Amino acid sequence: MCEDTLRRELGVEPSPALRDAADTSAGAPAGLPVSGRAAVASQLDAGRAAIAAGAVQAGIDSLRRAVADANTLADPALEGQALVALGGALVHAVRGRDEEGTVVLHEAIRLATQAGDRETAVTAHRELGFVEVQAGRRQTAETWLARASALADTHAQLAPVLGVRGMNASDTADYPAAFRHLQASVERAERGGDARQQAWSLSILARAHLLRDERSQAAFALDRSLELVHQQRWMAFLPWPQALTGELELRAGRLDAAGERFEHAHALACQLGDPCWEGMTARGLGLLRASVGDHAKATAWLEEAHVRCSRVSDRYQWVRGYVLDAMVAVALDQRDHSAAGRLADTLAARGGMRELVVRAHLHRGRLGDPTALASARLLGAAIDNPALARLLDGEPR
Repeated sequence: MCEDTLRRELGVEPSPALRDAADTSAGAPAGLPVSGRAAVASQLDAGRAAIAAGAVQAGIDSLRRAVADANTLADPALEGQALVALGGALVHAVRGRDEEGTVVLHEAIRLATQAGDRETAVTAHRELGFVEVQAGRRQTAETWLARASALADTHAQLAPVLGVRGMNASDTADYPAAFRHLQASVERAERGGDARQQAWSLSILARAHLLRDERSQAAFALDRSLELVHQQRWMAFLPWPQALTGELELRAGRLDAAGERFEHAHALACQLGDPCWEGMTARGLGLLRASVGDHAKATAWLEEAHVRCSRVSDRYQWVRGYVLDAMVAVALDQRDHSAAGRLADTLAARGGMRELVVRAHLHRGRLGDPTALASARLLGAAIDNPALARLLDGEPR
């Protein structure tokens, strides 16, 4: 079944390393313990290959074995490399495991520092920064990412660090910094030959343009991101740029195209079990139903989006806030002022996401709060977003 899925979804045959990883059951390593640096490197390769192909548990098992075997060799550099691979996998591939991943990454930094392994140290610092960005702890995130930037000395190392810094800046509506970091990330990823990082950074760049309603720039970045995703057969990432493309289609009034994007992305997101992708795609389906006046289904989809993107403790706070913003807007359109008021209060509590706070005040203004618009304008004056400025000037959404 796993082989059929790989052939159908990725168009590839399972590698020997992946077959070995898939044959390893959770918590029960196969065979006798391996020994030697080459054997540990093989376990690392098997774990990374399994996770890249979507066999997450098998990959985690291989990476745990690699960590255990590296520990017996008294080789800090190798153990650090195994730990950073495991920590990154826990953070990205296994939702709800950021706390464990953080502990592992801290130990990776200790060992990498001891061994003088700058590359592993950069990766571990970056991953810790990513955890903080998703949690909305902005200053702590920037501290980790600044350390990663200071340690990085190659295009391959700097590109992902700049990508996460751009993500953090975009989340907080610091668009000049977001564009600066993300454009540099895309350029360095291209120079370093990292097509997946290039696709990732282009998608975050597109999101920033989309939030500013700069549709042609967003479409250009998304087209290139999707092209690279398909070239790399990176199905685990595909729902994210597809959801953003669906929103562009929706804003342009191309409802059939938007529906196709959202539906395909949602089905794949559910298959992958990723809460962020599920929340974004369900949000899109909710807004699509709202655009044709089907308010009951719109509300149902948006509630589904909120449940899905909130179901793990290490949720991406920006996605949750973006879903809540859509829920308030649709509730207001339906004149459900009770629900809109409750959701607007929740939205305003989003940590560090200035634009969502401004939008919460605008929603309160629609609910009749006489001071809300003045508060929104005061807070929004520091945000360089022409789309937000138009809303603050009273133009319709």
